[in-house]
Amino acid sequence: MPASVTRSAPSSTYRTLAAISIVHAVLILLLWVGMFKFDFDAVPGRAWLILFLLWLIWPLVLLLHPERSAVRVLVPCLVGIALLAPCLSTAWTFTVWAIGGFAP
Repeated sequence: MPASVTRSAPSSTYRTLAAISIVHAVLILLLWVGMFKFDFDAVPGRAWLILFLLWLIWPLVLLLHPERSAVRVLVPCLVGIALLAPCLSTAWTFTVWAIGGFAP
């Protein structure tokens, strides 16, 4: 069978990286829920924003991995984006405040 037809299973390293990216998104979501739904301030807003923005590195890590494929990159990225979707407006607001300062 030609090599282009067969598909190799992703290595444990790639699966671990994909799982960590999803766990990272879950952590961000849980901190957001804790901050805004339960008034539980586990981390300051700027630290949460940094954690949120650091998640953007995961798609690049998955894209640069030697065992990447479109499906292997898209699945964890789409799951992560779906988990982060409720947090997007908060992240945008915190980013604008961090760059331009708080509104008067």
